[in-house]
Amino acid sequence: DNGSSTNRTNASITGGVYGVSVGNGGGSITNEATATISGGLNSVTSSGATTLVNAGQLVGDVRLDATAEHAVTLTSGGTIQGQLNIGTNTESTLTLNGTGTAQKYSDTVNGAVSGATTFVGKLIKEGSGTWIANVALTPADVAVNGGTLVAATNNALGAGMVTVNNSADLASTLQVASGVGINNAINLVQGGALDNAGLISGTGASVGNRSVLVQGNNGAATVVNHDGGQIMAGVGAGGSALGAVMLTSGGSVTNTGQGLGGAASEISSASGTAVMITGYAGSVTNSGGARIESSVASGVLMTAGGTVTNDGPSQILAAA
Repeated sequence: DNGSSTNRTNASITGGVYGVSVGNGGGSITNEATATISGGLNSVTSSGATTLVNAGQLVGDVRLDATAEHAVTLTSGGTIQGQLNIGTNTESTLTLNGTGTAQKYSDTVNGAVSGATTFVGKLIKEGSGTWIANVALTPADVAVNGGTLVAATNNALGAGMVTVNNSADLASTLQVASGVGINNAINLVQGGALDNAGLISGTGASVGNRSVLVQGNNGAATVVNHDGGQIMAGVGAGGSALGAVMLTSGGSVTNTGQGLGGAASEISSASGTAVMITGYAGSVTNSGGARIESSVASGVLMTAGGTVTNDGPSQILAAA
């Protein structure tokens, strides 16, 4: 209890039932790159709060105490051959870390986790690398603090807030793949970026006296909507007006191109302004047959100056 276990590079731990077991008092387990922990039933099991870092191979399910607060870090290149059960504590964290080659989260051959994941806490993306969320995870909320997190399947990131924070200057980016739909409010902080070729919808989050689906603050944010991507704001929580994109510290919005079948890239709001840039000058580019549409008098509203470029046959539409 309250101890630690480190399995060094090229080392192995093998158990008939459990590879490593953590008792009621909790503890920490680190499995370094090329190291292996295996068990006949579970590679790792715990009955207390557990910190687990895996960069090697865990052969067998990981089953952590159902109600304790855990901190699990998966490093690109590491694998869990089995299920990952982190329990039902919303204060638990699951961190995806690493550099270099893009890492799929789920895959029976080269994914980080081959089996199902049970998790309802905070999902965190760290490091300069890319992680591909190709299975529907169920976090309470998501933080992208470095590199790129790709939503590669419908509802990959649950339904909570996704905060993309570039304070570490690691090109923090949320990418939504073509054909994928997510239902998250998105907050781009200190220069965070959104790259969308899918569908982003939902009721957004409050910004002052309005609700916004994609917001940017504390630094110039970047929003690129392309290849048939859609950022579509309906009605906010409680029936409030819902803007599609609002950047309160300047930044840029690019809406361009068409997807398969000629579907236009679209940023729209059924109850508010589609694109707003305030606080500092910014830029909006609408091109390649794309569409920006608002249900109010302004399709694009810029309160601190900047540029709006609308190339035909693209359209910026607003209510009369």
